[in-house]
Amino acid sequence: VNLTDNSHIESFGVPTTPPEYPKDIYFGVYTTTGLGIDHDLVRFYIDGNRTNFGFNIIEDMIITLTVKDFFNTTLFNQIINTSGINEYDILITLYSLKIKNETRVSANYTLKLGGLETTGWILPEEIVEYQLATNNYVFDYTNNEDNSFHTININLNQYRVYILNSMYYTTYFSLYDQNGVRLDDSLFSLYINGTRKDFGFVELSSVDVLIVVQDYLNFTAFNSVIVLSGFTEYNVIITVYELQIRHLAQESSNMTLFETTNHNYLNFSMAPDTIRYFILSNSTYNITWINGENGVSMLYNITLDGNYILLLDTTYHEVYIGLYNFYGIVNPEEVKFYINGTRTDFGFNTIKTKHVNLLVLDYFNSTLYNQTVKLEDLDEYSIFIQAYTLVVNNLYNDHSITIKITRGTITLERLIEAQGWTEFKLFGNIAYEITSYINGTLDEEKDVLLDEVYKTVDFGFYSAEVPIIPRPLEADILTFVAFVVILAVFSIIVTIVWSYTKSDRDAVPEDTRLRHRKKKRTKNGVYDHR
Repeated sequence: VNLTDNSHIESFGVPTTPPEYPKDIYFGVYTTTGLGIDHDLVRFYIDGNRTNFGFNIIEDMIITLTVKDFFNTTLFNQIINTSGINEYDILITLYSLKIKNETRVSANYTLKLGGLETTGWILPEEIVEYQLATNNYVFDYTNNEDNSFHTININLNQYRVYILNSMYYTTYFSLYDQNGVRLDDSLFSLYINGTRKDFGFVELSSVDVLIVVQDYLNFTAFNSVIVLSGFTEYNVIITVYELQIRHLAQESSNMTLFETTNHNYLNFSMAPDTIRYFILSNSTYNITWINGENGVSMLYNITLDGNYILLLDTTYHEVYIGLYNFYGIVNPEEVKFYINGTRTDFGFNTIKTKHVNLLVLDYFNSTLYNQTVKLEDLDEYSIFIQAYTLVVNNLYNDHSITIKITRGTITLERLIEAQGWTEFKLFGNIAYEITSYINGTLDEEKDVLLDEVYKTVDFGFYSAEVPIIPRPLEADILTFVAFVVILAVFSIIVTIVWSYTKSDRDAVPEDTRLRHRKKKRTKNGVYDHR
């Protein structure tokens, strides 16, 4: 060794590499799309020996890898050279098969491929999954809700999901009439397969469903078997009409509505001036009305083939009752009036019976009129009474008086203003005691026999200034003197006027008077100017 450098390495022998086998290699499995696969869904073999995915000790450079599915269908089988590799990914084609149980109980099933099969249970709402090679499979299961057996043939050439449907499903029921108008379903009864149900959501369990709808009187308006499986809503259409009862009577009445086909009926009452509506099927009905006004029962036969209005009118009617005597109208406030024993006023009155008793009394309860009459179909009725009129005058011109008229134990009292009067309509040919008071002090008493149709009684007196009248002789003398004086004055005036007139005439010349004298016509048209 020639040491010419500061450092020197000298080697001895021939170099060799360490042995490669046995060694660990990691084996993974993926789909051809690069997704990882649950190792429990497939089986892995190395040189024919079942093993697990992941790290495996490999002693030979050349090995055979095999992957099978649940039914031992070969998904991958290949001889590989493991030299120089520590990891190996196996790519296979698998399809997912998922089964969901939507029944309310557990379902037992069998999944078959040829002579191979696997069995199990699926809980309600549970999903089971298989990763299988493409192939044709048979899936059998039992729906333990109704113990029905079902078979599903599966061509697994893509991902598949199957649902085990429950025999139960929900359908919404609505009710309409023949014109498409939504009806108040509370007025009808719904029966599904013989069981009473409410309209709206109804849970069903059969494919074919018997639907029955009955109206208020249990008349069958709809009866049909319908296939409803797969329907979430069903509209029941029935033919019905409206029966309207208008109760115009003024007293509550009892009613009976009778359906003549099934002989069902309904009893009810109606208050005065009310309306009741019924939605009923096409049928014949009898309506019995017991009128609360008079207790009379009426029967109405109705064929309901369209909307119908039944008018129940009142038996009461308005009658104008007037009061008269044989001399004209009587002030109704001067008497007392009764209809069937009830005090009322003259004018318009509601008559509730065919015949009524009319009674008119004076203030002393003497009967002026008492008759039972028939007022049906009458608008007006006049009562004529033989009542006498008593007029009481207050002659005082400076104060009021209080008048009391007494007959038996009854006394009437009225205040009459000064120079005023009042009148009474009284039973005739009866004596009345009349007393007048001034400020509570007795003034005058009179017993009056009302024996005239119109009689006047005066109380008090009035005062007035009387002019002074001269004696008759003095009046005649004064009248004569006045006449003589007037006559003398007139004579003097006439004499003076005549004297002046005469003096003026004498002062005018004769020729002047002749010139202005009016010409006097003579014979043959000649005028005399004299």
